[in-house]
Amino acid sequence: MLDIGSQCSFASCNQIDFLPILCGCKKLFCKDHILPDAHACPLTQQPTPSTSKTWVEKLWRCEVVGCTKATLGAYLQSEASSFIGCAQCHKSFCVDHRHADSHSCPGQDSLAPRESDAARLIAQNFPAKVMPTRVPSHNTKIPTDPAKRTQYDRVQLMKMRHRAAPGDPKDKSASVLPDHRVHVKIQIDEKTEKIFWFRKTVIIGKVLDHLASHLKMTSTDSSPLQLCMISPDGAITILSNSQACGAQLQDGCMVQISPSSN
Repeated sequence: MLDIGSQCSFASCNQIDFLPILCGCKKLFCKDHILPDAHACPLTQQPTPSTSKTWVEKLWRCEVVGCTKATLGAYLQSEASSFIGCAQCHKSFCVDHRHADSHSCPGQDSLAPRESDAARLIAQNFPAKVMPTRVPSHNTKIPTDPAKRTQYDRVQLMKMRHRAAPGDPKDKSASVLPDHRVHVKIQIDEKTEKIFWFRKTVIIGKVLDHLASHLKMTSTDSSPLQLCMISPDGAITILSNSQACGAQLQDGCMVQISPSSN
């Protein structure tokens, strides 16, 4: 168990820390007892000429008032390591207060005029170029290779299933398994299409009624509507209203509503 990490050296602490911190007194402590005053570090009580003050200084707590966390220097395992702290005010802070704006660094104000001057010089000598906005193309090139076309169709069908809404308002997505559905696309205009799914057992007549309702179309005796399936090559198949949609529609196909010729 102790091959990785170590138990905190503080007598009353039973915590096994997988990232223990080595104090200048050569003992390992957890993050709660690494501060010198938290474990009565002998370096702070009995300093000797041979003892470097670096460890005592960098193991002290964060210099933000009210913060009890150890400074970043506490996590360094070498006395020869360089100073870890704010480069502007030269004080030591914990990981949460290491940035100048998080500890109200007095050196931050002196940087503001220089940053403003630098920004003005950059704008003066390197004016921004306005690039023309490219309108993204929605025309996806359909692969002609049979294997790539099969993979392409599978991906498109997966996307359809995620976007599809139930064609019958009474149906809920969780109540019908994906294998028991048929998904269809219907073109609204040149830029808009809607995707619906229906139970495979529903007849085409009901599918037509629901789609017409979604598109706010009405069918009358004098001008009845019919549902057609459009194949990828553009061929149009008129569907029978009395047969189940699962027997006539291909999953993921395009359909359209048109006036009946009867």
